[in-house]
Formats: sequence, structure tokens, C-alpha cells
Amino acid sequence: MTNSSAAGLNAFQLQHVVDPRNVKECSALDIMAGLLLAPRELGKGTYGVVVAGTYHMVPCAVKIMVSQGLNRAAVRELLLSPSLVHPNLVATYTSRCARLTHEFFDLLEGPRIGVADPTAPRLLEPILHSGDGFGDPTGKGEAADPLPVLHQVLYDLKAVTGQVLTVTVQEFCDSTTLSNAIRRGLFLPTALWGVRLARRALLRTAAEVARGMLHLHDAGVVHGDLKPANVLLRSARDDRRGFTAKVADFGLSHVLPHAVTTISTETWGSVAYMAPEAFDGTVSRATDAWAMGVILWEMLTGERPFAGKTQPAVVQGVRTGSLSLEWPSGMDPMAEAIIALGRRCLARRPEDRPSFRAILEGVVEIELAIRAEALQQAAAARQAAVMAAAAQADDGASDGSAATGGGPQSMEEGPPQGTGNFIHPAEQGGAPTLGLPHQQGLQMPHGGPWAANAPPMAQHGPPRTPEEAARLAAMQHAGRH
Repeated sequence: MTNSSAAGLNAFQLQHVVDPRNVKECSALDIMAGLLLAPRELGKGTYGVVVAGTYHMVPCAVKIMVSQGLNRAAVRELLLSPSLVHPNLVATYTSRCARLTHEFFDLLEGPRIGVADPTAPRLLEPILHSGDGFGDPTGKGEAADPLPVLHQVLYDLKAVTGQVLTVTVQEFCDSTTLSNAIRRGLFLPTALWGVRLARRALLRTAAEVARGMLHLHDAGVVHGDLKPANVLLRSARDDRRGFTAKVADFGLSHVLPHAVTTISTETWGSVAYMAPEAFDGTVSRATDAWAMGVILWEMLTGERPFAGKTQPAVVQGVRTGSLSLEWPSGMDPMAEAIIALGRRCLARRPEDRPSFRAILEGVVEIELAIRAEALQQAAAARQAAVMAAAAQADDGASDGSAATGGGPQSMEEGPPQGTGNFIHPAEQGGAPTLGLPHQQGLQMPHGGPWAANAPPMAQHGPPRTPEEAARLAAMQHAGRH
């Protein structure tokens, strides 16, 4: 009924997993078991449609495909996708397929009456709508009965009896795609999103894509269609970007035979992201590295690759080397480091391109350097603030001495009038407080300069000398950071 397998399979094992003989068809009654579908389209591709839904009450994305028999894309969705498990790959919960029969169509729209040849190929009739625009009065339009939604999708796909229906249930990535993030300018500096943050967002996203791709390559899988539209984003509250990137869509993937580094194919991915040798039918891990170089260019510039060029012009230009992406010049050092890595990915000779392990190490190294510089700047700013506070306290103490005509009071004389006394927790019955009338009961930070374990000078009122003032100012600043 369903097709699934364990995670962590190697290339040799995956060769057996993707054998079409492992596909098990289920009945029309079982194809939607545990599923509710919403009439909300999440995406559409060459082979099918993705709609929102729930799987055993868990939000999910449901990819619905129809094909003439079990073609290569259907087998990859049914057998390969569930075998690939990694935090930066879109998880597949289950996959199913069923033959589109007359009985199946009867389930969707009821039996047809008065048909001369009930065995003739059959198309679905459109679903009737009132036309008033109010929708279902029961309020069940969102994640309700899956059959009406499935009916509409199959009608839109012009499904015919005799074809194979493939349903793949995957985790729901609620922040759309990397392509949309690029179009929104997430990786471009703005007044509120400075250069450093924009570069770190780019590098962190690239690292997640590289981790997912490295897992694929370690398993002997070449993606074959890596592009921003096939990188989905799932919301993450603990991330400054607000999302985590996950590689998706393995319909055009290739499983390399054991100890084989290249493979011949007649299938093409998206032209703008294809390597020169891929146009001649040769794919390898290096063709995915080329696609990663195009993605880095697109994230850095915010532009579409080869915009304004026709597909034949792109094919001819990339294949012959007469057309290439123009990297921006005069950029900041952070961008220049990204450009250097991107140029390596776009090397014309496959053997000159870095592996995804090297790509991952490269983007992490660049971000570590950016972070180290930011930490140095923060430390310098903190030191400057401490020194400024000490100087200000020194000036204030000098001015006070000149105004009163005398030196600082001794501790035995008690604090100046009107400043109050420090009240120890043992006397107050709680955390340390200041003895000022308007601060009675004020809770002070534990571990700060007024804590019970603070130096003796802090337990006898305000400082008496410029040196004590500087020391206290430094301690207060440290307590706040």
C-alpha cells in the first residue's frame, strides 16, 4: 500500500531500493487513508500539483502526480524520497500509487449512466459550483474531505483512466521557497538589514543547502535539478532569518551505481542551472556543484540568472562557454569571498569544481570570519564604554572635591546626606536593595555590584575616591553585559 524505507542507505542499497519492482500499488479506497486535503495550492510543476493538507492530524504538503505508467519520476517519488532523511532535506512521510480505473473515477464523481462503452478512456467532469462565491456553508473547506480536492486536481491535470496516480506526503514548509526569499531581497543589504546581516543570512542558508546536498552525494544521489524553487523554507523562531532551508524534489535525481562518478541521461533539469556537460547528457556530483554556484550568484545579486535570454540561447551559450554569469565588482570583502567560492563552483571543467563538503567548509569559514570580526568590534566597543564611564566618574569626583573644598569622606563618617545606605539581605529579608526612600524593595541584579558578595566598597554607600568610582563603573557595565 505504501512505500517507505529506512534512513541512511548507501549508494549500493539505494540501487536496489529504486527498482520499480519494489513499487506496490494500493486500491482507490486506500490512496487517501489518513489524509485530509485543503483546496489550497502550494505549488505546481511539470509532473503534478502540491496542495496543503494534514496526515493523521499533522500539517503536511501533498504532491499529486499522474503519469503514463510508472515512469522514472514516479518511481523516484515513491521509493527514493522516503529513503532520504536529513534535517536539510524535506522529509517524506509516506508515498502511494494507484491505477486510475473507472471504479476510481466512480468514487470521485459517481457512476456514469447511459455510457455506450463503459470501458472507453474516461476524463473527469468538472466540479459544479454555485457561482455565488460563498463556498461551502459547512466551513469544511480547509483540510476536509480529500476526494473533492483530489477530483479538482485530477481534472486540472487532465487525468485519464489507465494512468497511474502518485501521492507523496511530505513535511509542510510554511515559509515558501528560497526563490521567493531571493525575490523579497532577504539577502540584500537594506537600512534595517545591514551588510553583515545580509551576508550572514546568505551564508547560513547556503550552508544548509550544502549540508542537504552533501547527504545526497554521500548516498550516491545526484539531485539533477537543484535550484532556488526546489529549496523549501520551514519557519524557525530561534533563527534570525526566521527559517531553515531544506532541499526538495527528487523526481529528476539519479542514483549513481557503486564506484561510478558520472552517468548518462536524457533528462534535463532547469536550463539556467544546468552545467555545460549536462546539455550533452552527462551528470555527476559536479553538475550539482555548478547549480550551487548559480544559486550563490542569484542570492548575492537578487537577479534571475540569464534574465532576458531565451532557453536555446542559454543552452548554446553555456555549452560553448560564450555565455556566463557576470559577478558584481567592487563589493565588500565578505561578498568578494562569496564570489570567489561561486567562481570555483562555475568552473567549466567538472573536475575543477569543489565538492559539497568543500562548499560547506567554505561558506562556514567565511561566516566564522565575519562573526569573529563582529565579536572584536563588540569587545572594542565594550572596552571603550568602560573607559568612558571611568573617565566620567573621575571627572565627577574631582568636581565634587573642588566644590566642597575638601577631600572625600572616610567610610567611618558614613555616606553623604540624602544618598541612603545599602541594606544587606539579612536585614531586609530578601535580595539586596538600596536604602533610598524611592527605591525601598527594589530588586537588584544578582551578581551585580550590589550583590551580597560584592567588594566591601559596594557595601558602604557610594565610592569615596576616583579609583573606586572607576572600579564601580566598570563593574556596573560588566553586570549589564
